[in-house]
Amino acid sequence: MLASLSLIFIVGLAMGAICQKLKLPRIIGILVTGIVLGPYVLDAVSPAVVVPRMVTLMEKKYGTEKAIPQMVMAGASCDDIFVIVLFTTFLSIAQGGHANVRDFVNIPVSIVLGIILGAVTGYGLYLFFETAYARKHCVRNSMKVIIVL
Repeated sequence: MLASLSLIFIVGLAMGAICQKLKLPRIIGILVTGIVLGPYVLDAVSPAVVVPRMVTLMEKKYGTEKAIPQMVMAGASCDDIFVIVLFTTFLSIAQGGHANVRDFVNIPVSIVLGIILGAVTGYGLYLFFETAYARKHCVRNSMKVIIVL
């Protein structure tokens, strides 16, 4: 992973220097490098591809004893979080700012708060729909979607 990041960083600096010689902003060379090399060097995989494959593995009971499909999905999510954090950090540096340690400390806090908020909201909606079902109220799926949104 570090070798991949260093490759993108070095090529980005070289492309930035080339763009500067062409009287273009250096950030253009860095952005082009990230766009061109990013998907191939970082091996970042889209959850749109990972999740259906892992669900298929779970349905076929492959690796379910050790929860391997679940770990792969969690790893893909962590990979996305890592890339987003690096992007925002480098973007703030490129805009003339600086990277704070506080920004990195806020990452786990925001993740934990997101999990707690999602769990509380999900539990609240569960109670709401169970109460409606117990009272013989029919809640259509379209209404559920509207309530969730």
